Amino acid sequence: MTAGELPNSFLKRQMGIQPGRRGQNLWAAIFFVFDQIDLALGIWVFIFWLIKPPLILMLWSLGLAFVLHLVVSTVGYVFGMRKTLF
Repeated sequence: MTAGELPNSFLKRQMGIQPGRRGQNLWAAIFFVFDQIDLALGIWVFIFWLIKPPLILMLWSLGLAFVLHLVVSTVGYVFGMRKTLF
């Protein structure tokens, strides 16, 4: 687990959501997105002060992280390396 994943996991535990689960309704959608991009968010928090990137670069990287995470998870599921799809 990386430092970028800790806030997401902490919020889930405070809401009584078990590890590997996302909750229900709106929370399920919110946690689904954050589960995909939490690593990238954590990295941006640490390097933001060093490079001061433009907002558009940060948003593109979060979108790319989201898409790539879904692709890698899907490939892993198809080849039997993951038990769940997402």
